[in-house]
Amino acid sequence: EVWMQVAVENYGATNATDVVIDLEQDGAPLVAVPLGDVPAGETVQRRFRTTFAGAGPHHLAAEIDADAVEIDNRRVYATLLPEAQKVLLVDGSPGKWDSYYLGTALAPGGTAKSGWEPVIVGVDDFSSAGALASYAAVALLDVPRLSEENLVLLSNYVEQGGGLFIALGESIDRSFYAKEGFAEGMGLVPAPPHLPTQWVEKIRESETAASDLCVTDHPVFAVFRGERNSMLALMRVNYYYSLAAGWQSVQSPNTRVIATLAEKAPLVIEQRYGSGKVVMQLTKISPIEGTLGSWSNLGPNPAFVVLANELFGYLARGEGADQLLAVGDVLHLAIDGNQFAPTGSIQHIGEGVPFQATLSGDPSVEHLELTSSPLNRAGLHQVSLGYLGGGTDDRYLAVNPAVGEGNLQLVADSTLRQKLASESFALRYADQISTEANASESTWAELLLIAVVLVLVAEQALAYVCSFHE
Repeated sequence: EVWMQVAVENYGATNATDVVIDLEQDGAPLVAVPLGDVPAGETVQRRFRTTFAGAGPHHLAAEIDADAVEIDNRRVYATLLPEAQKVLLVDGSPGKWDSYYLGTALAPGGTAKSGWEPVIVGVDDFSSAGALASYAAVALLDVPRLSEENLVLLSNYVEQGGGLFIALGESIDRSFYAKEGFAEGMGLVPAPPHLPTQWVEKIRESETAASDLCVTDHPVFAVFRGERNSMLALMRVNYYYSLAAGWQSVQSPNTRVIATLAEKAPLVIEQRYGSGKVVMQLTKISPIEGTLGSWSNLGPNPAFVVLANELFGYLARGEGADQLLAVGDVLHLAIDGNQFAPTGSIQHIGEGVPFQATLSGDPSVEHLELTSSPLNRAGLHQVSLGYLGGGTDDRYLAVNPAVGEGNLQLVADSTLRQKLASESFALRYADQISTEANASESTWAELLLIAVVLVLVAEQALAYVCSFHE
C-alpha cells in the first residue's frame, strides 16, 4: 500500500467546477478521485491510497478532462519496488526489547509481506551498519548518545531526504539530546527532553477509559480518523519525558506536536530537517519494566502494528524507487557493471510519434552509471537493460512536463516590449493586419473589384439585349 498525492492548479480566470481525476494503474482503471471545484488561480490537493501488487516495475497515471493545453492534463508516475526496503533500528534499550517490538510490527514474518526489512544493531555497531543511504529510514531506540561523527552522518542523511524516528527511554543521556541534539532549535532532535515524568490522568479510572493518546490530522494517524472505537483507546502511557521549559521559543518553525497525552503534554513531535523528516516519541515502545516500571504498552498493542507501518511509510525516502524526470532531463542510472551490459535503450510507450533514446556508460568501472541523451518526450517510457548472460531487465520511467508549463497567461504589451527591447521586432494586432497591407496589394485588389463589377454590369446588359421585349 502506498499513499499518493495529486494536485490540480487552475491557471484560468474562471472557476473549474466538478473536477474529477481519472486514475490508471499498470494499465487498469482505478476509482476516480473527485476534487470538486478548483477556484481560478488556486491549487487543490487530494491524497489517495493505492496498492502495487508485488515487487518490480509499476506505473500510475492521473488525468483530467482535456482543455486548450493538452500537454499538462496527464501526469505519469513510475516506480521500481524492491522486495523489501531496509530500515536501520539502532537499539540502546536493555535486552533490545524496543527493536524487538518495532521490528516485529514492521516485519512479522511468515507469509505476510510488509515490504520492510529491519536491520537491528546495537549502539556500538552503528558505524558498521554501512552507508545510511541504503536504508529507507533509521530509528534510534533508547540510544544513550551518538558520537560527533555519527551525529554528523545521521544529520546529513536526514538533510538529504532520509527519515528518522527517535524513541526516548531510561537509557538516554538527557544532556546530549538537549544540547548537541537539539542545538538550540537548529539540531536533529526536535525538542530538548527534561525529566522522566509519570502520567497520571484523573479520567483514567478503568481500563476502558478514554485513550491517553490524542492525535492530530497528521498522515501517520489518518487511518484512525473517524473510528468510533479506535484501537488507540487501548494505548496506555505511564512515563514520558517532559520538555525543557521555554523550548517553544527556540524551536524550529518546521517543528510541530502531532500527538499529545489527553490534549495536554506533548508526546510525539515532528520536525522537517532539510529535505527529510524526524519524528520523536517521548516514551518507550517496549512494556518491559525498568527502574521506574513499565513506560507504556505501545509495543504489544494491536494498533502499534498499524502505526509503525504508517510511520515508516511516511518517513521512508523514495530515492531509488521513484523513476521520475522532467522533459529535457537526462537519465543517470547506476547499475552493477558485473551484472549488466554497459548499454541500454529507452522507448516511449503509447500513441503518437515514436521516441527512442540510448543509454551508454563506461564499461571499465565496477559501479557503472548509464547516461541518456535529453528526454524530450513526455509520458511513460520503458527502460531496457541487457544482462551480461542474456535477457533484459525492463522497467518504467515517467517523464512529465515541468510544473507551470501549461500556464499560458497573456502578457501585457508593455511587458513584451520590455523583454524584447534588445531585439528587432514588430508588434501588430490581428484587426490591423488588413489595413497594413502594402500599396501594390491594395491597388490590385481595387482593380480586381472594379473588373468584377464591370463584368456583372455587362452580363446584365447583354441579357437585356438578347431577351424578348413587346
